[in-house]
Amino acid sequence: MKTKYFILFGLIITTIGLYIVRTKGDDIDIKDPLPLKIWENKNETKPILFYLSGDAGLGSFSKSICKNLHQKGYDIYALNSKVYFWNEKDPKKTAEILSQFLEEKFKHHKNRHCTKNCVSIKFCLG
Repeated sequence: MKTKYFILFGLIITTIGLYIVRTKGDDIDIKDPLPLKIWENKNETKPILFYLSGDAGLGSFSKSICKNLHQKGYDIYALNSKVYFWNEKDPKKTAEILSQFLEEKFKHHKNRHCTKNCVSIKFCLG
């Protein structure tokens, strides 16, 4: 009987632990269609930085990189890869969503006769 309760307790603790790991780093500004953390300066002379986090999500290391670049005047859109790719995604659909998002960002700047580039940054520890 004790073994049965021990196994049940272990399963409950494991489930709670997995939930905590899954939701850690979910500090995002936009949930749909992409889980993004945004740092904007509206600086039209510097390129947009599109940051893709590692599979651990937007942890303190990723946030410190983004904050430092933001302080230098860059607009940064950081995709929380852990949250977005937790469930399998269709590559074509992902490319379409990313393309639409970036086109919308560039549309604002084109209306002001400003040319702006996008730099993609990817961080992965492993």
